[in-house]
Amino acid sequence: QAVQSPLLEQGSIRGATQVILNITGGNDLALREATEAASLIQRFTGTDTDITFGAVIKEELEGVARITVIATGLREEEVEEEELQP
Repeated sequence: QAVQSPLLEQGSIRGATQVILNITGGNDLALREATEAASLIQRFTGTDTDITFGAVIKEELEGVARITVIATGLREEEVEEEELQP
């Protein structure tokens, strides 16, 4: 859900040039899980994407992980001039 959303014009963050990734979880959030999430984002967006990563521990989120992704540099698909004519 973090990498694909109907709120995005293109539907996904594939091809983003920069990503801020924040993972918030309880005391049980393992570094391995956070690293796996960052790796998934990297594979999905591409190897040229600059990812800034952060993690927050909140005791009340035991057993829960919340992932926030902010992606920039998304390119619009080129539209042929013919398609713009009424």
